[in-house]
Amino acid sequence: MELKITKATKGYDFRKFMKRSWFDKVTFPHIFLLWMAAIFVFGFVYYQFPTSESFLLYTLDQKVVHSLPDAVYFSFVTATTTGFGDITPHGLFKILSIAEVVMGLLLIAVVTSKLISIKQDIILGELYDISFQERLNRLRSSLILFRQNITNIINDVEQEKATTKKAGDIEVYMSSFQSTLQDISALFSQSKSSEFIKRIDPLNTEILFNSVLSCWERLSDLYTEFEAKKVKWDNEDNTTTVIYCLKSTENLLAQIKKSSTLSSTVIKDLSTHSKHIHQEIKKKIQNT
Repeated sequence: MELKITKATKGYDFRKFMKRSWFDKVTFPHIFLLWMAAIFVFGFVYYQFPTSESFLLYTLDQKVVHSLPDAVYFSFVTATTTGFGDITPHGLFKILSIAEVVMGLLLIAVVTSKLISIKQDIILGELYDISFQERLNRLRSSLILFRQNITNIINDVEQEKATTKKAGDIEVYMSSFQSTLQDISALFSQSKSSEFIKRIDPLNTEILFNSVLSCWERLSDLYTEFEAKKVKWDNEDNTTTVIYCLKSTENLLAQIKKSSTLSSTVIKDLSTHSKHIHQEIKKKIQNT
């Protein structure tokens, strides 16, 4: 679901901010090191800059703290809001300790959120992978179903059961094929700049496009059978849909070439195969 632009968000792309945000790129080790560094810095300040009015005091002995380890210890229990009470701040060190408590609470919250987000990212990543794989499977199934439907018509033609009405069903199947081509094209038209979008791998790319070409081969076989059995199959709507699907396939091949996911040899083979099939289909359309 896309972010709606309101008066508060007009002219501001939240998704771009999230992509550029340093917080989104900071890892748990970075935050932990920052937290520990802040503790040591505050401890060093407590140790190095005491005055007659601002200092750390041992509660039991009522002596001023002059030990760096004890100053760092006080900084640690302050940042973690433990507060054992064996060392207390006085003067401006009270304000400094309050600032350290606020800083510590914020960093603890950030560390906690990062730990939770790691698990969420793993779960969401797995769900997205499953969803993406289901999308690919659905596209493959649609192409298989199209070939099965065309094969059924071919069988009817061979058994002389085909009629003009049966030939008219091709338009319905071609409309479904057209939708499938659009869905496949959408996989390659997604923004390359986004790091949150899963890319279709070379193997699935080759499998999908070869499956598309197999659909065209079946359709070519069907048209050959229609011509042999003198079955009238061409009409304006049918021809328009076929031509549109041919253009969609050509555009899909162009997108695959542009995506550079396949080797030049595979691209060349697919292009040659596609060109040959398209020439056959166009020739059959022109001869009708």
